[in-house]
Amino acid sequence: MTQPFETIRTEATYKGIPLTLHTKFYPEDLPLEDIFDDTIDNIKTLYQQINNGTLTYFYVTITAYFKGHNIASTSLGACLYSSTNEFLEQPDGYYQSMLIDVKEEAYKSLKTLYQDLSILIG
Repeated sequence: MTQPFETIRTEATYKGIPLTLHTKFYPEDLPLEDIFDDTIDNIKTLYQQINNGTLTYFYVTITAYFKGHNIASTSLGACLYSSTNEFLEQPDGYYQSMLIDVKEEAYKSLKTLYQDLSILIG
């Protein structure tokens, strides 16, 4: 399994529920040719920029934990940015959307689990 090249751990609260979020960045294996159109983007130049460190090509996952239990995750591939920080710092970018999605999914999962356990325990 591919190892992340960067991991960020943050604490968050959603609707009163404390969550730990792990954001992990992995090298992207998907060929640029499958994502970009060479008539618009010079793919050879993109590869050169990735190889010289001007651009970073990655996929990202965010996993939400509640008291150490993995309860939700989301991911996005084929990210091409000057750095992971550029990806993280866009005010209305993909990262912000992913954070909202994973926290909402975590809340829904916990709510469903609570209801299921209430029925079992009575």
